Amino acid sequence: MACFLLIHGSWHGAWCWQKLVPLLEGAGHAALAFDLPGSGDDPAPAAEADQEGYARRTIEMLDRVPAGQPVILVGHSLGGLTLSAVGEAVPDRLAALVYVTAVMLPDGMSAVAWRAGRPPNPPARARVMAADGTSTMPPDAALDCFYGDCTPEEGRAAAARLGPQAMRLYETPVRVSAARWGRLPRWYLYCDRDVTITPEEQRRMVGAAPGTATFSLDAAHSPMLSQAPALAECLVRIAAATD
Repeated sequence: MACFLLIHGSWHGAWCWQKLVPLLEGAGHAALAFDLPGSGDDPAPAAEADQEGYARRTIEMLDRVPAGQPVILVGHSLGGLTLSAVGEAVPDRLAALVYVTAVMLPDGMSAVAWRAGRPPNPPARARVMAADGTSTMPPDAALDCFYGDCTPEEGRAAAARLGPQAMRLYETPVRVSAARWGRLPRWYLYCDRDVTITPEEQRRMVGAAPGTATFSLDAAHSPMLSQAPALAECLVRIAAATD
């Protein structure tokens, strides 16, 4: 059975996977959710976070997986950048990459460059910048941006846990190659009600990465909270396909 390493997105932490982990474990798989540097309960200053540190933390978690167990990296939202970086760095140690309404960019492209010339998305309009280069997300805005199909109680609880995010991650170019990242099996999970990374934007990224298989969820931006059973079913099917 596979081990899923679960990589959170901007402003979030390992806590956002809390509903998904027991479902994957119940299906016989292992699942490890962890905080990236400066996020969630990690004590590092959020302002110091960068893509190199995110990739290093993920590889440290990969080192904890028993030898021989297939590892599937799952990234949500900005966590897709870490998926790509780790897939490029250690492809021989991975069974597959799964982008859950996540940022999946061509080589040399940053998130800022990818969206150049397009209107800012809702989080970009709502975030509050700080002098140290981080931003925070007001709870009311987070409900609309991230938790549109969560229950009101669940959305408010999640929004209250959001922390600061280093914005340099959005400006860091992705480095991927056909010989390394490109040879890994990869899936993109469309979320058809997402207003943060819209369906059109999701499909534009998949179109730039030929060979990417897809699933679709009738979900907003955070299916691990709003539709954990449906997301778990997709991931179990992916694990079976990579077995």
